[in-house]
Amino acid sequence: MPMQSVNYATQYAQALSQAYPNVLHFGAIFARNQEGDYRWTSAKTIEVPSLRTSGRKDANRDVISGATRNYENSWTPLTLRNFRYWKTLVHPRDIDETNQVASIANITKVFNETQKFPEMDKYLISTAFSDWQNTARVPFSGALTVDNILEVFDAMMEAMTERNVPAFGRHLYIPPYINTILMNAKDIARERDVQNRSTAVTRAITELDNVEIEVVPSDHMLTAYDFTEGAVRGVSAKQIEMWLVHPSCIITPINYEFSKLDPPAAGSDGKYVYYEESEEDCFLLPNKEAGCEFFVSGMVLGTATFTTAAYSGTGAVAGDATLTLTAPSGANLLAGSRYFYKAQASTAPDAPVYGESLLHTEWIEWDGTSTINVANGQKMTLVVTDSEGRAYASGTGTVTSKT
Repeated sequence: MPMQSVNYATQYAQALSQAYPNVLHFGAIFARNQEGDYRWTSAKTIEVPSLRTSGRKDANRDVISGATRNYENSWTPLTLRNFRYWKTLVHPRDIDETNQVASIANITKVFNETQKFPEMDKYLISTAFSDWQNTARVPFSGALTVDNILEVFDAMMEAMTERNVPAFGRHLYIPPYINTILMNAKDIARERDVQNRSTAVTRAITELDNVEIEVVPSDHMLTAYDFTEGAVRGVSAKQIEMWLVHPSCIITPINYEFSKLDPPAAGSDGKYVYYEESEEDCFLLPNKEAGCEFFVSGMVLGTATFTTAAYSGTGAVAGDATLTLTAPSGANLLAGSRYFYKAQASTAPDAPVYGESLLHTEWIEWDGTSTINVANGQKMTLVVTDSEGRAYASGTGTVTSKT
């Protein structure tokens, strides 16, 4: 009987799933048990459940409280954005003449390991970063050295802990050169700790030891890729130098609809034809975006502009001024943005670096509407931050205030 083409998408998907922890740099995320995190509603659409409850109240032994529903359950639909295929012809003589090296099994194995799996890694991290940024968050940035990397790591861990992300199970993905810096810093810190018994250093090293560190090729950790064919560095790409993530915040739905080998036929000029396609994506789970932290090199502060005018309303005192932010605005102004300022007599204070937190510092927070009090003629720096106080824009100007 002539050989029949067979669609083995299900078996193929199962085999790939078993391989993920071993062949993907972000295998811990792909291989995580995601059952219950979403449900399929079509070949390219999933729904993610969200459940919220109210808090407790004081009880009264002498009163029967009214019974009401104190929870909300909803489903958020998400459409998979990544529709990919791969196709190849294989001449039967190629299989025979290469002693089976060019068999379909070998071809697909090499394709998976050298093309598809690296592409999946790159899509995961770049999409996770993009979606994370779209939640109005600002990454850490600057230049990592042996002198500051433990401090930066500590800040990333602290930010996650503040948002109640589980301490157990966090992963830190870093490129090789950052791993070298980190290991050198760790060794130096241990020596200093022995000499000085530094509590801060001890804490940083302890937390580092409790995190799963994965070293990933640098070109697998960029913010943007061109996926026209495979995955190549995007024009706007920047290097992600640290990605701290709790895998529970990400889902990676993959649906293999078609994976098929057709036998040689007249329509294929006597060649085997292999074709596969999949619908796939990665999503940050709603309300769990806090499970990611990024350190990205090369980020620079945007420009903030503002005007000031003397305030002479009821109760005004010397130095009172109205402050008006003129930029960033519109889509360039992140939701939940906060504002901080500092002034001095002769020159405007230096702006922080991109991603630096201004919380718990000498910078004064402005609510966006109230008057400020700065002596007339002083030089002021205004910094715009995300909701967590991380700087993303700044500007300077001379203050006009009530004299």
